[in-house]
Formats: sequence, C-alpha cells, structure tokens
Amino acid sequence: SRCRRCSPSYRALPRDYPSPPCSERSVEEVKVLNDVWVSLPMGSEDNNTFRHMRKNQYEETLFRCEDMRFEIDMCIDSNASTLQRLTKINDELQFLSENELMLTKGGGSMVKKSICPEGAGLGGKVYQYTLDGRVLGVIHKHAIKRIYGEDGK
Repeated sequence: SRCRRCSPSYRALPRDYPSPPCSERSVEEVKVLNDVWVSLPMGSEDNNTFRHMRKNQYEETLFRCEDMRFEIDMCIDSNASTLQRLTKINDELQFLSENELMLTKGGGSMVKKSICPEGAGLGGKVYQYTLDGRVLGVIHKHAIKRIYGEDGK
C-alpha cells in the first residue's frame, strides 16, 4: 500500500481521498475526531476465527445475550447523557421565563416595556425561544428519536 503507516494496523487516507460528510461538529469535536487514520485488520482479526469458537446453542445464546446487554447499556448511557443535557436546557428556559415575567410586569429593577399587548403570543409569552441545533449532539438527537419515534425530530 502507498499510504503512510502509523502502526502495523493503521494507515493514513490519501490526501486526495474525499472526506466523508460530517455536520454539526463542534470546535472540540473537530480537534479530537479522526478523519485521517483508518484501521486495517491484520492477522486473525479478519478471518472470523472467534465465530468458530462457539460450540453449541447455549454458547450461541450466551453471546447473543451479551450483545443485547451491551446494546441496552449503550442506550441507557446515551439516554442518561441526553437527559442531563436536556435538564440544563430546561433550567435555562425556566430562568429566561422567570426573567421575562419580571421584565414585562415590572417586578425587577429593569423594567422592559413590551410592545406586544398583554397576553400576546403563546401562553401570554412576549418572547419566543429557539434551540440552537448545535446544542444537542448526534447521540442526543438519536436518543430522542429512539424514544419518541418520528415525533422526536
């Protein structure tokens, strides 16, 4: 192979190789995610000798159960991470909502005059907030979609 080597099992992609499309990466993700090096299986990794070690139906069932438990653990972890992120967003929305009430009703030292009549907007809200698409990562969006289906978009 004409590609650069990092180790016996890693090669650098050619410079003219088209990079895969990636969207919504944060600055930190761009710094740490790998788009250059690829793993190249060597030796026993590519001939599936591990699969031939399964001797009977009980071992086959055991392997399937372990795989399913791993998948469930991954779902639980991604859901917990998503819940943590959404909790922070909810706290921020609650803070903004309380400040909006104080500003529009004159409860604070800074009184903001509302140009909208009282009760305008959804639920009497003067401001409408939108969520920046970069706040939730791909894992969080997939967790929401997994729970809510098509309604989670």
